[in-house]
Amino acid sequence: MPPTIYKPSSKEKEWFNDSQAQKLRFISDLGLGVIDWLEPIQGDRVLDLGCGDGVLAERIANRGCEVVGVDSDDYLVGLSRDKGIETYLLNGLDMTFQNEFTAVFSNDSLHTFVDQPEILKPINRALKEDGRFVGELGGFGNLAAIISTLRAIALERKLDETMAHPWLFPTVEEYSNLLESCGFRVDRIITFARPTVLPLDLREWLEITFELYFNQLDPAKRQDALDLVVNALEPVMCDSHGNWLPDFVRLRFSAVKVKDV
Repeated sequence: MPPTIYKPSSKEKEWFNDSQAQKLRFISDLGLGVIDWLEPIQGDRVLDLGCGDGVLAERIANRGCEVVGVDSDDYLVGLSRDKGIETYLLNGLDMTFQNEFTAVFSNDSLHTFVDQPEILKPINRALKEDGRFVGELGGFGNLAAIISTLRAIALERKLDETMAHPWLFPTVEEYSNLLESCGFRVDRIITFARPTVLPLDLREWLEITFELYFNQLDPAKRQDALDLVVNALEPVMCDSHGNWLPDFVRLRFSAVKVKDV
């Protein structure tokens, strides 16, 4: 069944461009280990949820798999299509695939769905019986120092503090229970710290990653807030060479569909 196409509203800011996509490429590069957990088999039909620019989807396809990508950013969808990946502009919650895939793969996307059963159910339906579900997302404690700093500023300035943490960063136990409640058997699941040198300035990365948070401020106050965050984090997140290492924590898992939901 063809998927419902997701159309971003006119209010949604399209902030990606070639320069930013290149600077954020490190997110895809760090996802190579997740492909190893997927163990792609020639002839697999794989759904890449949150495929971004298609870099990882292309690597999976090069192993002899048929790959379908899904992403809600139209610029990134275009980049993925340019790599020859069948890619849909689609919100994962609106997927209507039915028993089509031998595997679902997702890197750095699942934590954006706060209501996990609402995304895990269409993933389950998309998989064939005994289909594999492998992914990586932010784990408990991810970006804790940054989020704490942003929340403190939000409380002081009467901003919406929820914009400092609009994601779900679960523990191993929490995510195992979620997967099992949505028809999966968990084979492997781990959480680990991944301090990573940013290939771009912290200020620029913050404006991209926490866009909704900083959009609450007018431009003049936005720069002041960014200065506060950068100055507060520098002692614990910037090394002696001027490299910024945010406190990334990842949760990686491998599961199998055991029942329909």
